[in-house]
Amino acid sequence: NAIKDAINELTLNPNRTNPILSNFGIMGHSYGGVISANLLAEYQLHGIPKPKFALLCQPGHSIITSGRIPSYSGIEPDIKLLMVVGENDLVVGDSFAREIFTTTSTPSNIKNLVTHNNDLSGEPEVRATHQEPLAKDLAYDGGIGSLVITTAYGLSKEDAVDYYCYWKFSDAIMDCSFENTNCNYAFGNTYEQKFLGTWSDGQDINYMTVEQ
Repeated sequence: NAIKDAINELTLNPNRTNPILSNFGIMGHSYGGVISANLLAEYQLHGIPKPKFALLCQPGHSIITSGRIPSYSGIEPDIKLLMVVGENDLVVGDSFAREIFTTTSTPSNIKNLVTHNNDLSGEPEVRATHQEPLAKDLAYDGGIGSLVITTAYGLSKEDAVDYYCYWKFSDAIMDCSFENTNCNYAFGNTYEQKFLGTWSDGQDINYMTVEQ
């Protein structure tokens, strides 16, 4: 309903930018990754545009186990799928991402499972916990409080992981899906995809691990 309300507002309000509904994708973190996968599989049922891609960031559930659908094998194979998990994600792990990875029929050139790894050899340390996709910005605070939001503000930080992992993948998968450019930053087990920046001595930070 929120997606449809947003589309109506953007489409009908002359003061808004008119959306290009053919360029539609979904991104979600944690339980939002489960919701995103549900929408991928059932976009027609919910009356939203067909997504061209999904970026699932550490998707899964821990305390909340309801809300998922019985199977994700029906996700259409032309929808680009990029799933990123953390090596030390002790909240949701990688089981849900691996379920999507193994049960969908999406070809390997547009479906990757990426593991973001720890590298504690420099400062600031690069970690791979469940909080790594978070980077707080009060400009986007909706004023709603919860345990999850409070925890996010306390544990999140802006670092190389945001720039070279989640922001890079967000930009790259949109470029690849909408303009057919920069696909080598989103898929293919390429250097550009795996690269996570360098330390001050010029050494590369531990590469991300890519499964196709």
